[in-house]
Amino acid sequence: MRTISLLIFVALMLPACASLPIPPAPVRAPVPVALIWEGELASGFPLRLTVEDVRAVADFPSFGQAGYAGTVTEAPPSRQVTVTTPAGDLSLTGLIGSSGYQGQWSFLGQTGSFSLASRPAPQSAFREQIVRFTGAGGVQLEGVLLLPEQRGPRPAFVGLHGSGVETRAGANRFLGERLAAEGAIVLLFDKRGSGQSGGTLRNVTLQDLAGDVRAAHDVLLRRPDVDRRRTGLFGASQASWIAAMDAADQPCIRYLMIRSGPLTTVAEEGRFDALNRLRNEPAEV
Repeated sequence: MRTISLLIFVALMLPACASLPIPPAPVRAPVPVALIWEGELASGFPLRLTVEDVRAVADFPSFGQAGYAGTVTEAPPSRQVTVTTPAGDLSLTGLIGSSGYQGQWSFLGQTGSFSLASRPAPQSAFREQIVRFTGAGGVQLEGVLLLPEQRGPRPAFVGLHGSGVETRAGANRFLGERLAAEGAIVLLFDKRGSGQSGGTLRNVTLQDLAGDVRAAHDVLLRRPDVDRRRTGLFGASQASWIAAMDAADQPCIRYLMIRSGPLTTVAEEGRFDALNRLRNEPAEV
């Protein structure tokens, strides 16, 4: 089971590539939602499903991943939940009884059994609002605002993406929910060419992506409930370059929260990656 857990973790964390289908933007059910199902798909791989009617949202707490949209299909006596991730669909099929939701799961050719216990979903500490805005070069972008219940000017953050196809789901959603629960306003959006956003990633530059983030940050600055003295950016990997560019261009950005960010130029990192790949490849004879 450890091998299965590692496979699922690696699949979720791998950067999406052009050959993978672009995942739809995650859709959160209105709050308060009906039910939460929790348990493990495999040893050390917990899953939390928030379900209302025919919609589901999957979170993977141990891996800091949240907000993956899913659907619920009734096929009496079974219930099937299908969750879309950048790596592929996770499918759960089972029965709901007094001991919970039990059955079989499948993901990337692997299968196993699951048992999820249910509990009422608590009232959310924030509400959600879909937002649309124009990014660099006129590209239309879509995202979601996480709005805490507290009134008055609040600190605010924009979630930035890593390389490749990324939506408002994943690690940014996981961290964004926690920031919103602490009283911050958070904007998460689908990267251009991903989810519900327009455009393409083909021939895109870091300047283009920085322009998209600048437009998202401007959405926050226009809100009367945002404290303009307390805004910031967060993200991982490629996001560190973009965050630095935007922070240098917009002095009002006061905070940067970067995970696994490169401390070199793009060229230096590319050279390092290429050399490592060559070292790890067997020599041809």
